[in-house]
Amino acid sequence: MRIILIVFLGLFLKEHMYSQNYNYKETGLPVCYITTKDSCSIDSKEYYIPAKIKIIHCDRLLLSDSDIEIRIRGNATSNYPKKPYKIRFSKRTSPLPGINKDRSFVLLSNYTDRSLINTAIGLKIGSMLDNGWVPYSEFVEVVINGEFQGNYQFAEDVKLGKSRVEVAENGFFIEFDFNYKNSLHYFATDYNNWYFTFKYPEDEDMIEENFNYAQEYMNRFETYLYSNDFNKTRSYTQFIDEESFTKWYYQKNLLQMDECNRYYLKYDNSEENKLKMGPIWDFEWCLANAGYRMLPEHYLENKLYFEQISKDDTFMRNVALIHAKYGEKIYSEIISFYDVLADSLKKSQEENFKRWDILDIPISLSTTPLGSWEKEMEYSKKFFIEHYKWLDDILSEYNTSVNGIKEDDIETFPNIYDIYGQRINGIPDTHGIYIMDGKKYTLPALLKYINISLNK
Repeated sequence: MRIILIVFLGLFLKEHMYSQNYNYKETGLPVCYITTKDSCSIDSKEYYIPAKIKIIHCDRLLLSDSDIEIRIRGNATSNYPKKPYKIRFSKRTSPLPGINKDRSFVLLSNYTDRSLINTAIGLKIGSMLDNGWVPYSEFVEVVINGEFQGNYQFAEDVKLGKSRVEVAENGFFIEFDFNYKNSLHYFATDYNNWYFTFKYPEDEDMIEENFNYAQEYMNRFETYLYSNDFNKTRSYTQFIDEESFTKWYYQKNLLQMDECNRYYLKYDNSEENKLKMGPIWDFEWCLANAGYRMLPEHYLENKLYFEQISKDDTFMRNVALIHAKYGEKIYSEIISFYDVLADSLKKSQEENFKRWDILDIPISLSTTPLGSWEKEMEYSKKFFIEHYKWLDDILSEYNTSVNGIKEDDIETFPNIYDIYGQRINGIPDTHGIYIMDGKKYTLPALLKYINISLNK
């Protein structure tokens, strides 16, 4: 009898070992129980540690004990108390319904996004634009070594693979990367001196031919992009897939993404397959979640190559065409999606912000806290509505040009400044926000105002 009792207790403890020290209320989301070997803490970005994972949803076992390795992931996000993680299964696995089999996945913490939903909205829009593979994600609760960690997104990470980003052996998949020194293989372009690291070929598979091809291709692209009259000859477009670049730019500006990962891929070294952008990733600083509640004006984000490309009226016309084709459907579905998320995350967010009491605390670049998750959601939805309407107006006017305004006429308007307060020399020709006579204008509105003033 004693032996039977000991065996029973052993099985019971094994079954419930994940719940120790865990004061968690059911939220309706799947729960990921992770137990590291010897209950070791996870404190490294470089080194994986062995662990087991188990996923349960409403008393239903979705994933039985499976061997994984786990480490911290991210750049700035890795420094926050609520850590994001990368996990690697011992074999190809589909850990949640709807996720394709693979070994590598991520747990996104969404620590600086108090609404918790920016990534979910960004990925949903990406899937609607039909611009290549978009990572699948699902909200979950995470418990590590018996301690509740909060609400996370279990997601596919950006990597090469049959069910993810596909590139031939003689192609390349690169990322614009400020942290390039952390990589073994990287290069800088000749014109801009911008650094790129490789997602493919990976370090162990790198050969000189692939490395040189990627560097030479990006250098030739920049040469044509920054040539005289580039927006008239449009010779730079021989290097890029215009639809891919246009959709990427549209999504970035639909969400007003201040920062994000910039991936570039070329399937192979043939002339037929051109440079594409994507997948779009890192939605942390979008939908006015980057200090812009004190500067609530809307703007077009034209960093890196788009500072130049956006001067091409044909490109901007193509952006307007993408908006005309997809915009209304995206708007309608995202407004409904806000309501779906508000309902499905209501209980989860309560538990999350008990664990991480940050609804009243400023964090990094994120906006002034509003004090409650409900207010964060309300603000995000309101901003999306207002920003969509603003973008709709901008793209309906995008083809306003400087025709009819002479360079000498600018002397009549010596008080044109950019959004940072810098005086503009000459007539502005880059889309953005400008200040004149104490008022803010988009480029089309500013040029109209100048024309009207000249014709008075």
